[in-house]
Amino acid sequence: MITLTIGAYNHQSGGIDAGSDRRLLRQLDMIEVLELDALLSTEATGWFDHGRGALHLVARRLGMQPLWVRAPRHDCNLVIFIRTDRLQVMEERHEQGHPWWHAQARVVVAVEGVNEPLWLVAAHFAPFNPDIRVAEARATAELADRLTVMGGDWNDEGIGDEATNWAAVPGYEALRHASAGGESAADILARAGFVDVAGLLVPNPRDRRPTAGIPRAPIRCDRIYVSEQVGDAPVAYRVLDDQQKLSDHRFVLAEIALPT
Repeated sequence: MITLTIGAYNHQSGGIDAGSDRRLLRQLDMIEVLELDALLSTEATGWFDHGRGALHLVARRLGMQPLWVRAPRHDCNLVIFIRTDRLQVMEERHEQGHPWWHAQARVVVAVEGVNEPLWLVAAHFAPFNPDIRVAEARATAELADRLTVMGGDWNDEGIGDEATNWAAVPGYEALRHASAGGESAADILARAGFVDVAGLLVPNPRDRRPTAGIPRAPIRCDRIYVSEQVGDAPVAYRVLDDQQKLSDHRFVLAEIALPT
């Protein structure tokens, strides 16, 4: 059995505050001990400034190769980091432009012992408009017919999760996330055949830890998905604690056994 350890994390403004990378460095202290095979990073803000210094800092500290796409809005860039002794890059197939709000990072890798290529995807769906997220989900659905692992900040609730208390936040903020009716982006991903790892391994919704909006409106918007070709192969999942307040999102981690 070939198992990969994959994490997804929204770094919140790249971990950089008023030009200081101290929070980013503390994030890296947390991440580097996880021994990830792939990291799906969102909101890599500021990482491409000043000769891409922050991007190279992260890659150097983690000992991983960065593959990235620039976001067309808010400098919320996406980066996929891979451990090259286990994963070999075959192609970069990033998406920009319509309908992507923050773009989508896509990398095709070879995994020794796995017969078909593995698609890794870092996603950061639109933060302000559920209708745009639905369009992004429909565009993402094309990846369901191949061996795919994807993760990131989907900016909506997971299917079957306990309902988020949107009444606890101002109306303008609730409008960003709450679906106006009909299918949500999460619904479309599920209908396409993607499996939410937490939904699979944590069947009781009360046990699925929220990843953002804490404490006013807890929501599990950061998720890792696998395609049906991966099937029920995820073997472990957890949400990391964030006592240091390193981001406004929590790190999600999955161990996934690939078919051979």
